[in-house]
Amino acid sequence: MSLAEVATPQEVSKHANKRSPAKREEDYSTIASLYAKGQSQAAIAEKLGLSRQQISFDLKKIQQRWRDASLRDFDERKAEELAKIDHLEREYWSAWADSKGTHKVTSVKSKRGPRTIREISVHSEDQVGDPRFLQGVERCIEQRCKIFGVYAPLKIDVREVDEMLANEIERVLGEKIQPDSTPLSSEAVN
Repeated sequence: MSLAEVATPQEVSKHANKRSPAKREEDYSTIASLYAKGQSQAAIAEKLGLSRQQISFDLKKIQQRWRDASLRDFDERKAEELAKIDHLEREYWSAWADSKGTHKVTSVKSKRGPRTIREISVHSEDQVGDPRFLQGVERCIEQRCKIFGVYAPLKIDVREVDEMLANEIERVLGEKIQPDSTPLSSEAVN
């Protein structure tokens, strides 16, 4: 049994403080790599000449860094998607504005005969906006609400699902099926 395996937390702390910041970061990288490959804390401790307690402490730090980075990445991804949705919504609003109002309509009529006569007429028409652009705005709002978690989770009554499945089986097979009216409990599953 080595000294590293029976070190007290105070001795672990003393050893940890002896590592330079550069050495500590190097150890973090090595520990993370070995841990990701499935190495035990004892095996990592032996390879690095550190105590198991120090490896445990370092792993907690590493895992906290992973959680922090994951949250940061998630927030950055959300911000990126929200920016895309905002841009798309502005485009939809602009297209909506362009699709309504007064537009000039030009029509050409040709009369054939010994001489071809063309009659060109220009008139203005009032147009209501194209509703497809408003549907696009609505989709943008819906996506933004989903990202922010505005909608409540969907609740499904399992008994209704059982009944629906029984009705569908009955329809397909032509046999009467009685759905189980008692909910499953942990005792029934085990």
